Amino acid sequence: MFVNEINIQTTVFSRDPVGLRDDDKERIVYPNSVLAGKYIRNFQKIPAPPKLNLTESAEFVVDASTPIKQIQDLKARIEGDMKTKEWIKDISVRANGFENGDKIKMTVNVTYKRLGTKDKRNDWKSGIVLGLKQILEDMGISKFTPQVEPPPVPAF
Repeated sequence: MFVNEINIQTTVFSRDPVGLRDDDKERIVYPNSVLAGKYIRNFQKIPAPPKLNLTESAEFVVDASTPIKQIQDLKARIEGDMKTKEWIKDISVRANGFENGDKIKMTVNVTYKRLGTKDKRNDWKSGIVLGLKQILEDMGISKFTPQVEPPPVPAF
């Protein structure tokens, strides 16, 4: 028997789970007060919730004078090195545009399996950033660090 409706005072059952059979349209109505004292078994298994993937991104900038071939090699190297890690499901490297006319802003997006705790997530993010730094150093690509302007000196 399959539950079709649950109301405040009654529960309606049927023999056909979705009403596809024309020959058996019988509905059985039980008062909930009767069902409250009965043992009811559920034979249908509830599927486990899907494991959600998490996404992290890291932004960096490269010198705008960097040749296109070297940027393409950088992209291939990042994707190749990062995909060797078993917890990474997908990785993409994008050029987002120019910044101040002399830098190319780029983003690395990493989708990975949800495993463990928040501490592990922070470790993975750190690993992504440090791996990216190592690749940039190995390839000799110029990168910029944010320049901090000194505070203005007050005039007296």
